[in-house]
Amino acid sequence: MEVLAQLIQLMVLSSVLATRSRSRCLSVGSFNVKWFTVAKSADEGILNIVADIIRRYDVMLMMEIRDDVHQTAMNRLWELVNASSPYGLSLSQPLGRYSNYYREQYAFFYRLGKAYLVDTEPYSILIKTSPTSSEPGIAFIGVHTQPKNTMTEMASMVEVTDFILRHWSTDKAVILGDLNADCRYMSTSALAQTPLKMDQRFTWLIPDTADTTVSPQTNCAYDRIIVTDPVQHSAASVYNYETQYALSSQEAKAVSDHYPVEAQIC
Repeated sequence: MEVLAQLIQLMVLSSVLATRSRSRCLSVGSFNVKWFTVAKSADEGILNIVADIIRRYDVMLMMEIRDDVHQTAMNRLWELVNASSPYGLSLSQPLGRYSNYYREQYAFFYRLGKAYLVDTEPYSILIKTSPTSSEPGIAFIGVHTQPKNTMTEMASMVEVTDFILRHWSTDKAVILGDLNADCRYMSTSALAQTPLKMDQRFTWLIPDTADTTVSPQTNCAYDRIIVTDPVQHSAASVYNYETQYALSSQEAKAVSDHYPVEAQIC
């Protein structure tokens, strides 16, 4: 259980959300914004693109935040996001096994009026269609595996997910983030043998053939959205911001080395 607890701390951000819109669907995104630092946030062009991408979604997971102690980068971003549309922000403490090697923060942005923060509870997000709903909510699990430990962490993801589902007394889960489960970090055959692929309760919305990387030299499905069977879904895709904003390859890479992935979740 010690290893499981470490994996949960590494991979999952916490908070509880509920929607008050009559719509039961949320537009959901996940974006690894490659080393989002104070210096990166000072680039007005990059900051505007990241903020615009966040505003595409009702709920968005952001990874690889490496801010200072004053949260200068995230304050800049949150202020810009809120300049045209009100959003809440739930930001984790720095997470990771190796405090002297690599730690990052996770953030969930959520659209106020469509989703709002009710309470916080470690290691999961629960989204409901109403704060007074008696129906089970949807547990959202943010994942960013460490490349050198991808095989080990992927092998534990079903156990982690079941732990969270029991915690929230629901059978609905959305796993989203940068799994690193492709190309040089995990072979196709190895991925096929992982419990998360073999367990029939899970549906992978972003296919193995997708390319979520910005570089034209790579073709890897690192970023994924995975749901348990009771979750209704549609319109899963990779969001190519390079094409959307007519960026050069160099400009796109300055934003991130990953494209966001997205889906409609009900």
